Order: sequence, then structure tokens, then C-alpha cells
Amino acid sequence: LRTPRLYSSDSGVTLPPTSGGYLIPAEVDAPEHRKYRNLVNAWFTTRAVANFEPYLRMRAVELITAAAAKGSFDLVDEVAELFPRIAAFELLGFPRDDQPRVSRLIGESLGVGVSADELDTVVARGQAELFGYVLEIIEQRRAAGAGTDPEIRDLTDAIVHGRIDERPMRDDEIQMTMLLMLYAGLYTTSVAMS
Repeated sequence: LRTPRLYSSDSGVTLPPTSGGYLIPAEVDAPEHRKYRNLVNAWFTTRAVANFEPYLRMRAVELITAAAAKGSFDLVDEVAELFPRIAAFELLGFPRDDQPRVSRLIGESLGVGVSADELDTVVARGQAELFGYVLEIIEQRRAAGAGTDPEIRDLTDAIVHGRIDERPMRDDEIQMTMLLMLYAGLYTTSVAMS
């Protein structure tokens, strides 16, 4: 980040590459990186995360209790893959019922578990559907806050109503920032816990 002429993220860092643009702020160099990062940083402080702790603790206990009741279970399938998804959806304020669909789309858009001969088709379809889903969320949030000083209730509101250099973010900037939050929260964290 400090020497973008030596190392640049501007050309992308994901495999397979994300169609439709670069993931923000991960694939943006300084000084713009810091501007986008500042939009989301407040939601990841110790104090901010503590606000979610009671709900997340309850859900963790539910997952572990349900898994333990089976006698034997796969920790990855029953807890490690599910808990980060629950946490990400809560932080983003996304409808909880959408979690299975969005999780599937993230897997498809990254080519997880897809054979080489189907990879391009499945990734393109998954990315298109996931991008469409995120755009619907953006439009809903914009409509809910139109004509008012929007209440910032969650990370999605902070991004949708965020400003860069005193201007509202463009749809593509919002979309790519939201996608990074989804990939990080639903996939990267699940893999790390597994």
C-alpha cells in the first residue's frame, strides 16, 4: 500500500478474476485505498463488534448445541462454515433467509467444487446472479433512505450512503465494496476457521 509503483493491487488479486470491476478496497492502491477503507473500518472496531456479541454468542451456542446433539458431527460443516455466514449477514444487515442462496452464489462465483470443464460457465453465472442480488440490496437501501438523512444501521447502509471525496459513491463502487464484504465474510472467514 505504501509503494504502489512497486506493488499494485489495481490489476486485481482474485482467482478467478472478478468480472465487472475490482473489489474495493482490496484491489485499489493508495491513496484511494484509505478513502474506501475508512468507510468500513468503524464497523470492525472492538467496540462495534461488541454490539453484535450477544446475538453471535447465542447463535454460536445454538450451532454447537445442535451439532453436539447428533453425537458425532463434522465441525467444519456444522459450525465453521455456518458461523461466519451468520456473522456476516448480521453485520451487513442482509435478510437472514437469503443466506443459503448467497452462500451458494459465492461458491459458484469463486468456482468452489466446480469441475474444470464447467468452471467458466458456473463462475460467470454465479457472478452475474450475485452481482444482481447485491444491486437489488443497494436499490432497496437507497429507496429506504431517499430524501432523508439516512439512518446508518449496518455496514450496508454505511457503504450505500458513503461518500468519497465529498461525492456519493457510484453504483459500481458500492457493488464492488459489498462484494468484497460478502467474499470476506462468507468465504474467506469460513475457510480460515476450517
